[in-house]
Amino acid sequence: MVLRPRKDISDGFNWVCRVRGQNVHHMKRSVGGGSWFERSNLPIPTILQFLIYWYVEMKSKFICEELNIGTATATDWASFCREVCQDILIWLSGKIGGPGIVVEIDESKFGKRKYHRGKRVVGRWVFRGVESGSNNCFFAVGEINQAKSYFQ
Repeated sequence: MVLRPRKDISDGFNWVCRVRGQNVHHMKRSVGGGSWFERSNLPIPTILQFLIYWYVEMKSKFICEELNIGTATATDWASFCREVCQDILIWLSGKIGGPGIVVEIDESKFGKRKYHRGKRVVGRWVFRGVESGSNNCFFAVGEINQAKSYFQ
């Protein structure tokens, strides 16, 4: 495949394969195809710059002004980045503990209050556990019975 410039798509390039002769075919693939860039309308350099700013915890207002993007776009990308981090934590989670091993466990419930008043509405429980003296940990979102499955 050959990388060809294109002005009509957001990332500006396409992979193109043209074969002539007996096995004739013509294929085009987006540079971001098959990745998390695939359905974005932002150019890839803008997305990468956003990721750097998000990682170093820059203020959303600064990011929007610096990259010339809207607040809704910045909010969507920040939410997507948090979801990716959550998925990685859950994927890397494994069983921890055992005889004579101390495990520190913490839980939090995340939900919203209407107008920041009154009791909290239905939310989601997040559990995490870390073995003392090691990097072994687990992260679970959901019921306490799901969190119990991470203990040996």
